[in-house]
Amino acid sequence: MRLLLRGTAPPTVDRWTEGRERLAEVTVLPTPGHTPGRVAVLWRGWLLAGDALVTGDRFRFVPWPFTMDRSTARRSVENLLNEALEGASSSHGPAVA
Repeated sequence: MRLLLRGTAPPTVDRWTEGRERLAEVTVLPTPGHTPGRVAVLWRGWLLAGDALVTGDRFRFVPWPFTMDRSTARRSVENLLNEALEGASSSHGPAVA
């Protein structure tokens, strides 16, 4: 991952969050591991996981070559699975209800 991101400019941050935070109708959940600073969003029981995990018949971790800190990523996914979810979607894999 570090090689793939080499030369990529960091994103512009317009708001920092500290841990789990409620913003309007969504809850922002920290999900570091795949990359630093990654977050997922929980909205009305639906998890928008981004790159934190791979959705499908069962949730899976993002393959190790694409994860910067495997143990931190594992903790992030475990924390997400402790949420009361009605469904989930991610950047990888189909949405599940």
